[in-house]
Amino acid sequence: MSKLGEFCTPCFARHKTKPAVHWCPSCEESLCSKCGSHHKVQTSTKSHQLNSLSDILMLPSVAMTISLTCKQHDMKLDVFCSDHSEPCCWKCLSENHSKCQQKGPLDKVVKNAKSSESFNTLVENVQDIIEITDNLRKKKKENYKQIESRKNEMEIQIKGFRKDVIKYMELFEKNLLENATQTFNVCQGEMQETYNNLNAFYKQCSDIDKRLTNMKTFASDLQTFLGARSLRNRVATIETGILGLRKQLGDYKLEFKSPLNIDNFKLNMASLKDIQIVRDEYKESFKFQKITHAQAMLQQTPRDVHEVIANNKADIDLVSRSRISEDLYNRFQNISLTPELKIQQKFVLSHTKDYININGCVILSNDDFLFTDYDNSSLIRYSNDGVKTRTIKLFSNPWGVCEVQNNTVAINYPAQSTIQILDISSSRTKVKTSFQTENICSAISYDSPNLVTVVRTTGIQIYDISGKLLNTVKIDFNDIRDIAIHSSKLYYTDWKRDEVVNCEMDGTICWRFKRQVLKCPNGLTVDYDGSVFVVGTSSGNILRISSDGSSAKEILRTEDFFKSPTGIYLQKEKRLLLICFHDNPFAATYQVIKLRMEMGNVPKRQQPDQVM
Repeated sequence: MSKLGEFCTPCFARHKTKPAVHWCPSCEESLCSKCGSHHKVQTSTKSHQLNSLSDILMLPSVAMTISLTCKQHDMKLDVFCSDHSEPCCWKCLSENHSKCQQKGPLDKVVKNAKSSESFNTLVENVQDIIEITDNLRKKKKENYKQIESRKNEMEIQIKGFRKDVIKYMELFEKNLLENATQTFNVCQGEMQETYNNLNAFYKQCSDIDKRLTNMKTFASDLQTFLGARSLRNRVATIETGILGLRKQLGDYKLEFKSPLNIDNFKLNMASLKDIQIVRDEYKESFKFQKITHAQAMLQQTPRDVHEVIANNKADIDLVSRSRISEDLYNRFQNISLTPELKIQQKFVLSHTKDYININGCVILSNDDFLFTDYDNSSLIRYSNDGVKTRTIKLFSNPWGVCEVQNNTVAINYPAQSTIQILDISSSRTKVKTSFQTENICSAISYDSPNLVTVVRTTGIQIYDISGKLLNTVKIDFNDIRDIAIHSSKLYYTDWKRDEVVNCEMDGTICWRFKRQVLKCPNGLTVDYDGSVFVVGTSSGNILRISSDGSSAKEILRTEDFFKSPTGIYLQKEKRLLLICFHDNPFAATYQVIKLRMEMGNVPKRQQPDQVM
């Protein structure tokens, strides 16, 4: 609709200013009362409907902005093209709509629009939405009062909990002090008894020493011979007595059985500090949903369906790419593959606006994806269709992750020298087990029913799920980033030595793989046949190493796009390979479609210089 005029359009054209009282939507002109009367009787315009200008001003903006004149050709819009769902002039029709099948006069298309079924349905939909949103508003107000009341209850609970903790700590202190006193008394008694025995032996030996001195000075040889024999038996008895006190002769110490460390207390309290929001699913159906869906199915042509899908994908991509550059996203879309892999899915890990640092990944038994974000101290969970379902906050910075049971995972925290077993089946994460290692725990894996870990300066250690140390394997290594176990053999990557190592459970080396094509190996995963998929973080590639370590094939190259792939996991049953990147918020899944090992695609400039 053209801009409403304060004055009559025909009169204004004759340089007269008469106030307008009518509006003709067909001519898009403001009219005074006199021109309006002429408009009603003229042959060309008597069929036009004149509206009061005051009524026209009540029209919504969506109607006020509609014009009956083609903006491109300044001609009247007379035709409606159903293929493009837009009105057009005759010139537009010949230039842009000549191949369209569904076209018709605009006046026939819009005739009886106010009484049409679609308009009435729209009115009903709007009224339904008004009713629904009004009810939802009331429920939200009630829910807000409930939340506020719950917050007050929680404050009372927190203060009560604080009193209980203080009361418990006072009792704990009392019991601990009594225990310290009792233990000291027992220790004191043992030490006093040992001292008394030693004192008696000392006095007896001092007496024997005096007798020997006197015998040497005053006794005859016969007296000395016979007397020494008698004293020798007494000395032997004293020696036997001293040997019997061997266990009591060492230094006594009083120590806590478990270290009295505030960090352990904080660790156990960490799971209590988070207050979560539980969002119940709204399960009531909306009346307008079925109507809208039916209308969409009736009105959309096959071409429109493809357009909707493309537009939705573009919207999703736009959200996913909100934190990354266009160039970076395009490079991710063009990562090169080899015939061994077929792309399944690419998605962006956009759970936060902050920098993310992805290191570990795993495909859970329900096909969900799980990633560790070191910098943001969290786990990110995605469904198998690439939709983020949850972000789990952790007490420290995680590195590796492995599934030990359905919806139960083990995580290592290098900075804290800690391993945790977490139940992630519900919205409230539960710490099932938490224990510390002797030094930095740099890698973790699961071989039912035990955890296999790497502890710096110590070696490979095997724990049960409760945290009990079962075995330590001494090996020579520098910086292990990931470890796996297959057919009772260990596989690990040594970051600083640029090598992948396979060894027996006692540490005996089976083979070492070291080549120029692999730089800074990080994540690895082992297939059924013992072949190894390994990530080269600095070399920007994925290699598949044969089960005997004698050959390798490059199956994915990311060097030209990202220089930091880190995590990798193979779901053996479904032949699905999950890969994530260190400082880029991307992940991808690939179908492994070729099993035969070849060396043909290793670049000549990076042919192996040695296989150890």
